[in-house]
Amino acid sequence: MCDCYTTGCKICGVLLPVHLGDYMTKRGEIEVFCRQHLPIENVRIFRKLGTKIHHDSTINSRKYKPGWMMGIRPLTENAIKHKNLNNPNIGADFEITDR
Repeated sequence: MCDCYTTGCKICGVLLPVHLGDYMTKRGEIEVFCRQHLPIENVRIFRKLGTKIHHDSTINSRKYKPGWMMGIRPLTENAIKHKNLNNPNIGADFEITDR
């Protein structure tokens, strides 16, 4: 099971979909950022590719267009350890960049 929820960008509060894999990371162990407020360091950036959808049950799948971006910043050693399990909850392929 995973922790899937919506939370606000750390800077502006715009709502973003988050997936924390297998409950290995707690909600308070990360910060999320919208495209307009991506930090210049210590962040994993996700950019949606194409239109392929992996999970039809994911409500957000078709809402986000290719090129949509968000960032997840790990705040703890545990969040860093499990960063590969954490991503946007939109059931799509991503290009991932670590800054």
